[in-house]
Amino acid sequence: RSLYTIKFEEESRTMSVKDVVFVLAVSLLLGVADAASDFSFVDNRMRKSDGKTLSLLLYKGGTVCDDYFTIYAANTICRDLGFTKAKEYKSAGNWSGYQGAYSIKLDDVVCGPGWDWSKCRYTETSDCRHEEDILLSCAGTDLFKLVDGNGNPATGNDLSLLLYKGGTVCDDYFTDITADTICREMGFSKKKEWRMTGGYQTFRPMQDGLEKKLDNVRCNSPGMKFEDCTYNDGHSNDCSHSEDVLLSCEN
Repeated sequence: RSLYTIKFEEESRTMSVKDVVFVLAVSLLLGVADAASDFSFVDNRMRKSDGKTLSLLLYKGGTVCDDYFTIYAANTICRDLGFTKAKEYKSAGNWSGYQGAYSIKLDDVVCGPGWDWSKCRYTETSDCRHEEDILLSCAGTDLFKLVDGNGNPATGNDLSLLLYKGGTVCDDYFTDITADTICREMGFSKKKEWRMTGGYQTFRPMQDGLEKKLDNVRCNSPGMKFEDCTYNDGHSNDCSHSEDVLLSCEN
């Protein structure tokens, strides 16, 4: 082990329960991002936000400047956070007196249509003021996600692999009504197309590494919400990955 690791462990053992609670509280207040993304949200009192209403966007714990920021960047960041697309974005102005507590960590963000975050261009230095901080809200559930053959978030416009809680969805009892319901759950208006994977090889290498998480989905009435459908939630033992659902949606 490194000297740094040993030193850290020695210092950690001296922390009281009160110290640990304080560290956790500060992390929550600052809206520390989940491990899966460098982005997170806080509200106008700097408390962690779910991003479903207009909130201050943070990148690595600092704010994001609006220079070159477009709906494409907003959509990409929302997908990176597990949503389907952006609902609204704007410059903060004098939105909160707490913004000055943060450094401005991201600037000059340029993304194209359908890009994942790894393709975007940006700088991590800034000449902005906090009035230019980005406020953002996202639409669509983080329960379902559409991904491409590399596992990257998809726009939903083309047939993509449907994931539920990070696993695949079996086509047993899956219908057009179910497809419409799930598309609405992700923030779209309706389904464009769906099919079982079958011999479709684009997603095969990735599918083999995923659990089958949702089966026997029955949504019987047009317009119903997913919470009113019936389904088996968890590992499915009677489906193969050739029965995984591919789905595309439209606005």
